[in-house]
Amino acid sequence: MNLRRFCIFCFIAATGFVLRAPVNAFGPMADALKSALGMDAGLFGLIAGTPLLTFGVFAFLSRGLAGRSLASIAALALSGIIAGALVRSLPYSAAVFAGTVLVSAAIAQLNVILPVVIKTAFADKAQLMTGFLCTMIGISSSLGSVASVPLIEAFDAWQAPFLFWGLAALPALFSAAALVGLQHQTAPASSSASGESMTTSARRPFPWRLGFIFALQATISTVLANWLPAAMAASGASLGEGAALVALFFLATVPGSFAAAFLRSAMRRPGFPVLLFMFFTASVVLIGTTSDPALWRVFAAVAGVAQGIFITLSFTLLQTESRSADEAFRLSSRVQGAGYCLAGLAPAAAAVLIDLFARFARLGALPVVLGTVALAALLWCILFTRTLHGTKRTR
Repeated sequence: MNLRRFCIFCFIAATGFVLRAPVNAFGPMADALKSALGMDAGLFGLIAGTPLLTFGVFAFLSRGLAGRSLASIAALALSGIIAGALVRSLPYSAAVFAGTVLVSAAIAQLNVILPVVIKTAFADKAQLMTGFLCTMIGISSSLGSVASVPLIEAFDAWQAPFLFWGLAALPALFSAAALVGLQHQTAPASSSASGESMTTSARRPFPWRLGFIFALQATISTVLANWLPAAMAASGASLGEGAALVALFFLATVPGSFAAAFLRSAMRRPGFPVLLFMFFTASVVLIGTTSDPALWRVFAAVAGVAQGIFITLSFTLLQTESRSADEAFRLSSRVQGAGYCLAGLAPAAAAVLIDLFARFARLGALPVVLGTVALAALLWCILFTRTLHGTKRTR
C-alpha cells in the first residue's frame, strides 16, 4: 500500500469512527437532558427519531454536490459534524434539535461519498475495504451508546458527549486532505459521449430493490434499538437488561462486518442468504422464548453478527452494481436516500403493529418486535438473492 492509499485508509478509519456515534450518543442522555433543559418525552422522541429521516432526505440532496470534489464534500460534512456539536451544546432544547439535524445531514453526505472513495481508491480491494468501513461503523454505533453516561459523569456536564464526538471528528477532517485530487467523475472521451452517458444515467430506472435492501437492514437496527428494551420490560425483564442486549447486539455487528469482507465467494451461493436468515431468525426467536439472561446475551450476539453481515453486504452492492465511481456516487445517493427515508418510518410502524396485535390478538410487544425484525431479515435475503442473480444474468 503506497503512502497516498494509506492516508486515504486513515481517512476512512477516522471518518467511520464518527459515522454513528454522534447520533447514537443521544439516546442514553434522556435523564441528563430532562434535568438540565426540562426536555419532555415528546420532544426527546422527536429528536431521537430525526437522524434516520435526515440521512434519507440529505442523501437525496447530495446529488446536487455531484460536481464538487470528494475532498471538498468530506471537509464540508466533517465541519458540519463539528459545528453541529457546538450548536447542540447550547442550553436550549431548540438548539439540541437544530444541532442534531445539522450533524445528521453532515453524516448523510459522508454515508454517500465513502462507498465512492472506496471504489475510486481501492477498486481492487472494494469488498475488503467495505467490510472495514462497516466494522468502524459498528464500533462507532456501540461507543456512541456506551460512552454517553460515563462522559457526563466524568466531566459533570450534559454537553460532554456532544463535544467529545465533535472533537473526535477533527482527525477525520485533517485526513480529508488525502482526498485532494481524487475524482469521482470519469473524464468523458468527448462532449457527445458525456451527453450520452448522462442521458443513459437519467433514464435508468430508480433502483428500488437496492433501496429496499438498505431500508430493511436499517429497519432491523432501528426497531431493535427503539423497541427491544421496552418490549422486554413489558415481558418481565428489566429495562436495563433490554438496553444491555441492544448494546451487545450492536457490538456484535463489528465481527460480523469484518467477517463479511471475506465472504465474497460464499455470498454468491444461493444457499448463503438462506443460512444467514436462519441464524438471525433462530436467534431472535430464542430471545423471545427463553428467560435465561445468559442465553439472551448469546442469542443477541449471534443476531448482531448476522446483522453486521447484512449491513456490509448491503454497502457492497453499491460497489458491485455500479460501473464507475461517478455512477457509484449517484447510486449511493439514490439508494441511501430511499433506504433511510423508509427505515425512518419503521419505529412508528412498529408502534402501530404493537398496538394492533395487543388489541386484537392479545399479543405482547416482544413477539411483535422480534417478528418484525425477522420478517425484515427474510425480505432482505429474498431481495439480495434476486439482485445477485439479476447481476449474474446481466453480466
